[in-house]
Amino acid sequence: RSCREALAKASKAAAVSVKQARGSQPHLLACALCVQSQVEMLSGRLQEALSASDEGVVLFRSLGDDASEASALLLSADALRATSRYAEAQEAAAEALRLFQGEAKGEARALELLAFL
Repeated sequence: RSCREALAKASKAAAVSVKQARGSQPHLLACALCVQSQVEMLSGRLQEALSASDEGVVLFRSLGDDASEASALLLSADALRATSRYAEAQEAAAEALRLFQGEAKGEARALELLAFL
């Protein structure tokens, strides 16, 4: 029960963050969407997780923030994997790996997900 309550609180906090950032702070909005994606994944709401991470990817891309875009792509790849969309998950993880070039921790995370697929 306490896990469910904690996830419900986290979900509410993420939704409030997204709502407050929408329209005025695109970088903060993208970050909030990625947090929301993680909470949705933990809650088993896979489509919602994918939708949030995909929006984060688009925002980070428009801002030219490659490292954050790559991290959001890994969230999308994980949601795609969880929904058995393996080819799309591989594409997202491979794109994340390309964006992470030269960033060892990010590359390792992308390679780990690719190996799992």
